[in-house]
Amino acid sequence: NRGTKVLSSSYRVLQMNKIKDKVDLLKDTPVLFIAAGPSLDDNLEWVKLNQNKFFIVCIGRALKKLVDNEIRVDVVATLDEQEFLADTQFDDETMSKLGKNTLLFAGSITNENVLNKFD
Repeated sequence: NRGTKVLSSSYRVLQMNKIKDKVDLLKDTPVLFIAAGPSLDDNLEWVKLNQNKFFIVCIGRALKKLVDNEIRVDVVATLDEQEFLADTQFDDETMSKLGKNTLLFAGSITNENVLNKFD
């Protein structure tokens, strides 16, 4: 039911079949996918120094570490439906550090408290 509610709400839903032939935004830009884990800690300084060479996509769990280290995030992806994520991964302090153009790619089951943290 949550997925149906989200799809029928005012949230903007990405419909790849309608835009795939019209968008070439990343045609010449490498994408850097970042997840949480020991390798993020090991490579954090490299990411910070090279962030302007990439379009950066991270999972929600890595978001706080990236913004705390002044690393730009273009897209945050989350599929988790847990309510507590609004206060942990997407807390107000972390959200205040995000750039205004950061996008959220969320599953339709994502908790509404998380969705409401994004414009």
